[in-house]
Amino acid sequence: MGRFHQISFESIDEAAAFVAALSRQVAGQLADLRADHAEIAAAIRGSRADVFLSGDALAACERAFGAPPETHPAKRLPTDSVVLVVSGAPEALGRDDVLARLAAGASRRGPITFRPIGEKDLKALAEWRRRPHVRKWFGPPDSIQEMRAEFLEGSRQVRGYIGEIEGRPIGFIQSYVAKDAGDGWWPDERDPGARGIDQFLAEQSELGQGLGTRMVREFVAQLFSDPAVTKVQTDPSPTNARAIRCYEKAGFERVGVVHTPDGIALLMLCTREGFMAGAPAAAPPPSRS
Repeated sequence: MGRFHQISFESIDEAAAFVAALSRQVAGQLADLRADHAEIAAAIRGSRADVFLSGDALAACERAFGAPPETHPAKRLPTDSVVLVVSGAPEALGRDDVLARLAAGASRRGPITFRPIGEKDLKALAEWRRRPHVRKWFGPPDSIQEMRAEFLEGSRQVRGYIGEIEGRPIGFIQSYVAKDAGDGWWPDERDPGARGIDQFLAEQSELGQGLGTRMVREFVAQLFSDPAVTKVQTDPSPTNARAIRCYEKAGFERVGVVHTPDGIALLMLCTREGFMAGAPAAAPPPSRS
């Protein structure tokens, strides 16, 4: 996980004005930075606001305004931060845009809970799977009958969950015992404590704002609350830069490119020791009923 630099402001409006100006600078300079990403995030603290800059965004800030005031390194973004400028396609945000995103982000700052998928979720899950931003990486959606067989019937090797904030469904996440995955998946895995995960957010409009990272981090914390779990792995496409950044921010590290039944993937790993070294205390594990 990269290191971020923090600047504190006395008011949210001052922070919004700063981010708006800096985001235009980053948008104009990203080609010169030759960086994979430059991120700006903000977190509301009552009437105050903290702005967090990646190293690349900090470089743009220094070019634009000179050395930013009172910066200090932060090991990770707070879980309630709102990412305002995300790599690859930075936006030249105006002050009103920033204020709108901060306000929207405030509604996403409640705890994320995970409930097992039930029969009533299958229709909505099938509709999510058809959405372009999901289908692009997960492929053609399974039928409701196939999802029922996978999540509700038989051995239930894969456990699926709906992530929610204050009762509002925000996405899907699943876990499985890697060594028991079968069908050609992870044939060399011998560790019974290894878990695999896959996930997506339901709404395309909520991509790139830190919510996926929060969902992964909080779910992994719950998995590690089971002492039998030793590590958690995932396997995004090597071309899915957004997902790779999400997992890295949540504490995963790149292992290498692997061949899977679905094609080439990037194996990423989060160990118990590595996660616990920087993660907040784990919440109770999701229900297995």
